[in-house]
Amino acid sequence: MQHSRYLNCHYTTYFMDSELPSGKYFFKFEVDSIPVCDGYMPISEDPQGNYTNIINIPKKSKIPRALSTRSIYDDSIVTDIVNSNKNTPRRVRKTLSGNLGSPRALNLANEATATHNVKVTLGACMVAHPKQQTAPLSPEGSADAYFIDEEKQIFGLADGVGEWETFGLDPSLFPNELMHNCKHAFEKSEPLLKKLPRIELLSAFEQVLYEGYAGVESYGSSTALLVYCKDSYLFSLCLGDSGYMVLRERENKKYSLVYRSCEQQHSFNCPLQLAQMPKKEDYNDLLKKGLSTLVTLLKRSKKTTYDSPFDSVSESIVLKPNDLIIAGTDGLFDNLFDTEILETAESFAAFYDNRKELAQKLAEQLSAKAVEKGWDSNYKSPFSKNASKHGRKHFGGKLDDTTVIVGIALAESN
Repeated sequence: MQHSRYLNCHYTTYFMDSELPSGKYFFKFEVDSIPVCDGYMPISEDPQGNYTNIINIPKKSKIPRALSTRSIYDDSIVTDIVNSNKNTPRRVRKTLSGNLGSPRALNLANEATATHNVKVTLGACMVAHPKQQTAPLSPEGSADAYFIDEEKQIFGLADGVGEWETFGLDPSLFPNELMHNCKHAFEKSEPLLKKLPRIELLSAFEQVLYEGYAGVESYGSSTALLVYCKDSYLFSLCLGDSGYMVLRERENKKYSLVYRSCEQQHSFNCPLQLAQMPKKEDYNDLLKKGLSTLVTLLKRSKKTTYDSPFDSVSESIVLKPNDLIIAGTDGLFDNLFDTEILETAESFAAFYDNRKELAQKLAEQLSAKAVEKGWDSNYKSPFSKNASKHGRKHFGGKLDDTTVIVGIALAESN
């Protein structure tokens, strides 16, 4: 159970029982003694004609994290979206309910109104998984990808799955192409987005992510985060465990956490991801290239259904002058607690008066600190604590590719 401070109630977040045999199960959640369906899960009719949530428990099989995708789809809730790329999975779904942990929860909570005109200045740092503790930090070899465009007030990042290298694929190609396509799709859509009222903008912003994804031709998978600032509101789309937080300045350059995005995971360390996989007709070409291991994997996982851009969590947040936006891949959030990020931000904000310089230096420091914690085998990291909650044992930090983007909201007069 989790508590939504915006709705002032508790709600069930997920359904799981590892002892259930494989098969199809119909069920409902009980909230305040009322049986309800969860809009973030597939809905279908049970044998008695009642609408319920549905979950398919598959037979146990060993497939990599990137293919351990959603297994609870049902044909009754899958829709086809036509696109021009023959390799893109066309079976996608869009849910109707809101995020109960969000200020916009089911439109039951009133949103704040922007009182200042702000724009965001940006800094970024990407660090590849270091091979040696003494090696200098470098982005070379990272499977992450990102872009920032301060003029257009948008940024994005994607965490590629490094495990694809085991099967002969370059794991950096998919996330880099995804981010490049999303930036291009945004540039095409920008005239429309500028005209749309705030209540309609998020739906149109989702289309930017979808079009960026639909145009990807490289094989692989990644998480995705897109953030756009317009009229002093921050609009975001989060898919997977890449996320962001918003810190608001109080007195004496101290900060409070006012928003933290939620991770989306199928299971522990298995986040939602966008993916692009070869089709059956491509297998012969792959075999000629020596990728027999990949073909074998795909044949064993032929029933896998991939996550969709419309599974992303959308959000809009009012920005105020001097707000800090700290976004990152899981390399940041698996190794640094929110309190550590906040304390680092406070110390740097007190030292750097130049906001542009602060954004860049803070991004670099958080990346370096995450890597430092990743090497510490005695550190009780966020990843190790989450592992314990799921019955797993992990000691220390978790070394990974790490990308951090820092934005600072500035009053337009500045």
